[in-house]
Amino acid sequence: QLVRGDMAVAADGTVTHVENGRLYAFGHPFLSAGPVELPFTEASVIAGIPSYANSMKLSTPGRPLGVISQDQASGIGGVLGLAARMVPVELEMMSDSAPTETFKVEVAADRFLMPFLMNLTVFSAIGARERQVGDATFVVEQDIALRGLPRIQLENYISTPANGAALAARAVVVPLSVMMAGGVDPSDVEKIKLRIRTSNARQAQDVKQA
Repeated sequence: QLVRGDMAVAADGTVTHVENGRLYAFGHPFLSAGPVELPFTEASVIAGIPSYANSMKLSTPGRPLGVISQDQASGIGGVLGLAARMVPVELEMMSDSAPTETFKVEVAADRFLMPFLMNLTVFSAIGARERQVGDATFVVEQDIALRGLPRIQLENYISTPANGAALAARAVVVPLSVMMAGGVDPSDVEKIKLRIRTSNARQAQDVKQA
């Protein structure tokens, strides 16, 4: 379970063996990420989708069971009964065309996955409320609380005729990516608070030299 709360991102697979509180599953890598700290839960299969090319199943996560600690070539391994560290994220959406709405999620505290999951979460939240094509302006405010370090507070303005959701999500992800690349441990990110204000107009002007 990579994201949980008002939005969810999860992957499922088959349990191979459980012994002495340890779990072995998949029989293949998830992301080949090596040592990880990801929560795992029960999963309920809603439907199976048959296909000669690539059969799949639709499922939904259930109650938490423990922590995946290894993602290796031969499968994933975890420990029952533990709780994985997750980063709480609060996203407040304010718009000219819709009521203010607040999303609360928890994102896996993983150096590689966290920027990607934040991008997906922010893009999905904007896409669920705002148009994707047409003049738009986004004001993206970001407040990142870090353990033992000063808070990081940022504000970005994006005015564009298209791809506004992608650009706003990118504005959120870039600082996180720089922090992770610079050596900040994901577990030191205590909370992320976002406020995104949108309007269906380009609040920008082009300056040309006479």
